[in-house]
Amino acid sequence: MKEIRVQTAIIGAGSAGLKAYEEAKKQGVSAVIIDPEFKLPAIFRSGYLPLDILRAIIEEQSSSVLQEDTPITMYGMDHSIRLKFSTILQDLRERRRNCSEKYMKSCFQAVSEQDKIYGHASFEDPRHLLVPAADVRITAETFVIATGSRPYIPSCIKPAGPRAISCEDLFELEALPKSVAILGAGSTALELGQIMTRLGVKTVIFGQRHLWHFTDIKISEIAEKCIGKSVVMFMNSEITEISSDNEGVTIYYLDQDGKEGYIRTDYILAAAGSIPSFSKLRIENAGLSPDIFGAIQTDPNTRQTRMPHIFAAGSVAARNNPLERSLKDGSMAGRNAAIYPGELRRSPWLPLTISFTTPNFAIVGKKEEELRSRHDAEPYIIGEASFQESHWAEIHLETAGMVHLYFSLRTKKLLGAELALPMGATIAQFLAFSIALEKTLPELLGFSFYKPSPLEIVQLAVKNASIRFRELETDQKIQLPEKQKSASTAVPVYDDRRF
Repeated sequence: MKEIRVQTAIIGAGSAGLKAYEEAKKQGVSAVIIDPEFKLPAIFRSGYLPLDILRAIIEEQSSSVLQEDTPITMYGMDHSIRLKFSTILQDLRERRRNCSEKYMKSCFQAVSEQDKIYGHASFEDPRHLLVPAADVRITAETFVIATGSRPYIPSCIKPAGPRAISCEDLFELEALPKSVAILGAGSTALELGQIMTRLGVKTVIFGQRHLWHFTDIKISEIAEKCIGKSVVMFMNSEITEISSDNEGVTIYYLDQDGKEGYIRTDYILAAAGSIPSFSKLRIENAGLSPDIFGAIQTDPNTRQTRMPHIFAAGSVAARNNPLERSLKDGSMAGRNAAIYPGELRRSPWLPLTISFTTPNFAIVGKKEEELRSRHDAEPYIIGEASFQESHWAEIHLETAGMVHLYFSLRTKKLLGAELALPMGATIAQFLAFSIALEKTLPELLGFSFYKPSPLEIVQLAVKNASIRFRELETDQKIQLPEKQKSASTAVPVYDDRRF
């Protein structure tokens, strides 16, 4: 068996792993990267890229539902060529191939061939890796685990056999199905549900508990109403039985009222999230163990694990990891692994989660649930605005949506936001910058926003928060008896006793 000694060994050649390798090499240390295939990351096969391509196909068409003879090609509208409904997925794969080739050239070609080791790695002990397929034993000073995640396939849908598919399976079908049931209420499930419906596929979404990652009840209710206008959803439902045959899948379920029903579709698609993938790595030999969610625990600011010389990055170390977070985590882990045992560099991450549904969903900074649980230590107030109040909404005939901004009662700093809005991704990015720069309510009140603009909604929410602050200050000056204060509904400062 060949012996290799390096400073840093990176396990996994996905988005986070490649970034970790890049940063480690920038520090001038020796490094290897281990992967069984060195193929495209999951984001290209089943993540944001295919979803964006399908959205582009929809935007290129002239009507909201793609008809059998819609004049569209991969280069845009062309009345001389007719695209058949059955070729949409072929078009998707062709566009994806073009994007992938550019990615492969820019990323994989940057990895030296002598630094690539093909195969599944496993820890022999905290300082050594075995790669049987390459007949290699690696000794390293530091390690970066970036093995990614795999789709979570619930056991309840396994009776559907080959009719139970993942997103990656869907994009490899010969043609779009006529109908599909989607299990899950996260970003992928909701985005795909809307896309499939607009492409003419009869689609139904089965979800449980809360919609997406919202913790603000009012925003969640608004978001559910918005999504419900474009795709059929059964929230708080329970699938009781599944059977399948050569023609399709029969799904029996209980709806939120406990009434039994059934539907029949071509496929049932698991889009209930993903789970960290490191089953062959034998992390227990390195002194590590997964948390209750199956992820490897790390310091979020350094990506260092409980074993100081081992780092972890990407979706193997965090749930619901967006691409930009994986890239930043990879850079952080690779840099710190290269300079260890020197002083590690810290790079705090401001939470920013976005779903490109219609309207966009976003959570920025601290969630309402987090603030509510800490209300005694950090009291807060909510600034609310409905999208229909803005001039931009009137002009574009888009009135659905709402935003809640959370301000500290003591410092008046913007702490976080939850929103469901058209152009919500852009608005969320602005709010993220505002939180990172520690902007206060008076400072945001002083901002000038171009009108008409989707950002008007932020100005409205800030003004609403200002009014509520003044109401609170007035109430405090009047010094109402305690009984009268608790009965007042004018001041929207949350009290834990109400929940």
